[in-house]
Amino acid sequence: MSRIREQNRRLAFQALKEASLSPWFWGPLLLAFGLHLARTEPWLLLFVGALALAPFLLRALARMEPSPLFDPEWATYRETRRLREEVERLRRALDRR
Repeated sequence: MSRIREQNRRLAFQALKEASLSPWFWGPLLLAFGLHLARTEPWLLLFVGALALAPFLLRALARMEPSPLFDPEWATYRETRRLREEVERLRRALDRR
C-alpha cells in the first residue's frame, strides 16, 4: 500500500474514532435505525421501546410503598410506619428541652 493511502487510512480511522465519541454521531444513527425499524418491523420497534423503558418502570415499582392490592400486611406496615414517625417526633421534642 502506498504511503499516501496508508496515511489516508489512518486519518479515516482517527476521524471515525473521534466522531464515535460524539452524541452528534450516535443520535442520527439511532434515529435512522429507529425509522428503519418502524417502517420494516413495527413490532420489533415496540419491543425495543419496552426494553428501553423497563429499567425505569422497575425502578418506579421498587420505590412504591406497599398497598392493599399487593401486600396482605399493608395495614401493619402503615401502622408501624406511623408509630415510627410518632417516636421520631417525640424524640425531637425531648431533644429540644
